[in-house]
Amino acid sequence: MANGRNVTFRDTMQRYQAENSAKKSIDRDAAILKDLDSFIGHLPLDRINNDSFARYRKARRHLSIHTRNQKIGLARRVLRLAATVWCFHGTNLTWLKRTPEILLEDGHRADASRIPSIRGSRNCCSASFRRTRWKWRRS
Repeated sequence: MANGRNVTFRDTMQRYQAENSAKKSIDRDAAILKDLDSFIGHLPLDRINNDSFARYRKARRHLSIHTRNQKIGLARRVLRLAATVWCFHGTNLTWLKRTPEILLEDGHRADASRIPSIRGSRNCCSASFRRTRWKWRRS
């Protein structure tokens, strides 16, 4: 697996799955890693950076931002393990010198311009609250 010093992301995926085989959600993690494999699996760890995920983000733009962030978050976890825990056999050198800065996308929260604004303080059970005319804010 990581016999030489040229470890790929695919090697880290295999080690992660082997070490976490008892995890309840390992099947979900394996599916996510398999999906990422065609985009970054062949890359040596020291060549992976935020730009490495551009093709993945573009190809998976039909998914919600939250879902893409979850999948990229697993890749970040695997890279963090490679940089902090997993060492080459017989040494204390980790597979990766440092964890690359992989940014998550913004926008998984509701659009603030579509949140209704309430004028004044009203109890939700009061008659005046139930008669409230909602005003939509635009930012």
